[in-house]
Amino acid sequence: MNKISYLIKSISRIYPNCNNIGYIPSRSIQLTKVQNLYTPSAIGIDGYLHTRRRIKEQFANFSDKFRSKMEDFVKDPKQMIFTEDLKNMVHMAEPTDIQLVLDMVKKFNTQKTEFRFGSFVFGPVVMRMFYFLEAPNEALQCFKDPDNKGFFDQLVSYQILLDLLYNQERYDDMYEIFEVVKERQINMTKYPKYPVILILAACYKQ
Repeated sequence: MNKISYLIKSISRIYPNCNNIGYIPSRSIQLTKVQNLYTPSAIGIDGYLHTRRRIKEQFANFSDKFRSKMEDFVKDPKQMIFTEDLKNMVHMAEPTDIQLVLDMVKKFNTQKTEFRFGSFVFGPVVMRMFYFLEAPNEALQCFKDPDNKGFFDQLVSYQILLDLLYNQERYDDMYEIFEVVKERQINMTKYPKYPVILILAACYKQ
């Protein structure tokens, strides 16, 4: 399917009363005035940064020791990654820590569910970390890893990933991810509004 057909089909799913691509409510999407479609607060980056500052302050005197401990836990099959471990690492992470986070996510997600405590949803938070660190390659790697199945099954995780790819002008990657969005139909929704808006923006840019 060419990009124009893709664009028309996507619009018709969100705005079924539109008969052509010339009619899109102006309050829904504006592509010519700003580079980013969504503000940091709209996708939770402000909240992520607030928690990041707090956790980095808490770990100011022993962050290196914590990182070393997590590296050992990842390598040791007898050790587990707990919710608080991953939560802290995701909010402390610097570019040099991304591989450690990838390893922790994989181990956490493949642990037996009875060993997980609490109901914290990590998908959006990890995507916000990738967004903040401007790491689209690693975000795609983590998202596509079969060992992470179910980890990012939240519409907001898709939105953050697509927005990151849009900001990096990775439009072909966006189309690939959107096919996954349609296939998984999270919340019984094949064409969720905000991911579709990002795809419209990608079509427009190309």
